[in-house]
Amino acid sequence: MDMQAQESKDVSSSSVSKRRLSTRSWLLALWLMMIFGTLYGAGDLRGWALKHQVLGRSEWVQRTTSALLQISQSIGLQWVRRSVRGVMMYNALSTYLLRQPEYFPAKRPVKRRLTPNKRRPVTTRRVRKRPVKVRPKVPLCKGLAKPPKGHRREKPVRNILLVGSSSINHYLGTELERRLESYHKVRVFRLGQVGTGLARPDYFDWQSKIKELVEKVNPVVTITLFGRNDTQPLTSKDRKQYIGLGTRAWEKEYYRRHVQFMESMRAKGGEVIVLGNPVMKSDRVSKWMRLFNKIIKKAARKVGAHFLPLWMLSATPKGEYRKRITFEKKTGLMRMSDGSHFTLLGSKFMAAKIAERLVGQLQLLKKDEVQRTFRYSFDSRFLQRKVSYLAYMPKDALDESMKKRFPVVYLLHGAGDDWRAWSERAHEDLLALSEKHKVVIVTPDGDIDSWYLDSPIQKKSQYASYLIKELIPDVHRHLPVTCQRAISGLSMGGHGAFTLALKHPKMFVAASSMSGVMALSSSGLKRTIKRKLGSRRKFPKRWKQHSATWLIKQHPKDGHLPKLYFSVGRYDRLRYINRKMRRLLKKRKIPHQYDESRGRHDWKYWTKVLPKHLSWLAQQLRSSSQ
Repeated sequence: MDMQAQESKDVSSSSVSKRRLSTRSWLLALWLMMIFGTLYGAGDLRGWALKHQVLGRSEWVQRTTSALLQISQSIGLQWVRRSVRGVMMYNALSTYLLRQPEYFPAKRPVKRRLTPNKRRPVTTRRVRKRPVKVRPKVPLCKGLAKPPKGHRREKPVRNILLVGSSSINHYLGTELERRLESYHKVRVFRLGQVGTGLARPDYFDWQSKIKELVEKVNPVVTITLFGRNDTQPLTSKDRKQYIGLGTRAWEKEYYRRHVQFMESMRAKGGEVIVLGNPVMKSDRVSKWMRLFNKIIKKAARKVGAHFLPLWMLSATPKGEYRKRITFEKKTGLMRMSDGSHFTLLGSKFMAAKIAERLVGQLQLLKKDEVQRTFRYSFDSRFLQRKVSYLAYMPKDALDESMKKRFPVVYLLHGAGDDWRAWSERAHEDLLALSEKHKVVIVTPDGDIDSWYLDSPIQKKSQYASYLIKELIPDVHRHLPVTCQRAISGLSMGGHGAFTLALKHPKMFVAASSMSGVMALSSSGLKRTIKRKLGSRRKFPKRWKQHSATWLIKQHPKDGHLPKLYFSVGRYDRLRYINRKMRRLLKKRKIPHQYDESRGRHDWKYWTKVLPKHLSWLAQQLRSSSQ
């Protein structure tokens, strides 16, 4: 009996211990699953926490989520998560395609018949006639050259890679990601590392990391922001020499690192947009940021990237540090207590402004929006490179048959900009004006200092020939435009509009200028002109031949001239040369229209007078077609 009792006790104790072990194992498994789930979704957890109104302000939450994300990245869980997402998307796409009959049509049974002469089966198959696309007839225009080769229409941007330091890691990065992903079919991949830059590759090597990211993501556009953490000494390329901050050697090394970094981002042919550093609370730090922006802008031009300045977006109208901001009916601080990072409200404001500058050039659309801005490119033999331009079309011009054709206006940008300038500053205005006046608006690329002339010194700077012999024929061949065309521009572009119209009066119905440089000698950028034409002392004739005032003097009185309209701000430094142009036209009794109103040599004035210029040009185009 004692033995049986003892055995029963042992059995009961073993069953209890087994239950305890099973409970512990279940708890341990549940605990491990929770840890795995937290690390696996660390990125989404951090994004949700930063966007939260209460949790996003807690430094403890920011540090904890940042630590979880770094642990997840170090053990490779984030890479696993992206791979699983890619496989799931691929499987979903393949399943969708299998269900579509147009991709995998059902096989039809083959009919067989016997011929009377030969006793063997003969198969007869229906041959489907493919619809032949008939190219619309292009109206012939006098004086147009053959269109250039390599024309292509660029697709809207879908994959965007966003990288940077703590600003991209915190509010600005999350808000910019949210803002860009609000557009149709846009996916943003973001990576921000706190306290990093290009100065300390021993701490975090961005050069090798960006190669890995480009290989995995394959972005169409990469947006980057660096500089605040690079105010420190550097080491030389061979890492044997110590370079002090702010020296000439430091600037060369920092420039080299940015060039190398941008070239890595463009390894697969994607575009690069470099965000400039904003103004800081400390004057000493702001001074360094100005130097960094200068170096980064120079490196971007070397590689072919686009530099988007944030200085005036984050500053007061005078370029000073902005303390408070009002956005979406809310008023609050622009920056955090450190005077560097943006608050949640400030990040929303900055993200909206950045997206506003990018929406035209990246062809971003809302969900139900009809695309009316198109980017085209071709291979220019006069510039020996690929060039791009934007076209704004009215809604009636979207028919692929091109039965309806519209007059075209060429809008030239000023010095220091490129074909993106008008879309960054007046995208919504150009869409509205194109629809209102029923004209196609084209914004070509004039580089930062081309002056829209053929340089006898630089063989790759034949911009007048590029515009007349390549751009206009390309637009006429591939866009729904008529032979009626006009040209306009601001500052350097105003100079280009007048000189091209005066040199080719039969090509343009009308020309207008906003704060235009009517004589090259009156420009404040004589160094850039010297690189194109040579010294003014040695080659004074070249400078005169490319000035609008000289061309007016040389034009015969009975010769044909396009209609002319030019305006300038009352406080613009170029008002004197524009007044001189007005007196010259009056003296020679040439019809023109002149306007001088309140304003300076800035975008505020140009966006104000743009509707009036386009309205006048559209009126001249309508009257010429009748």
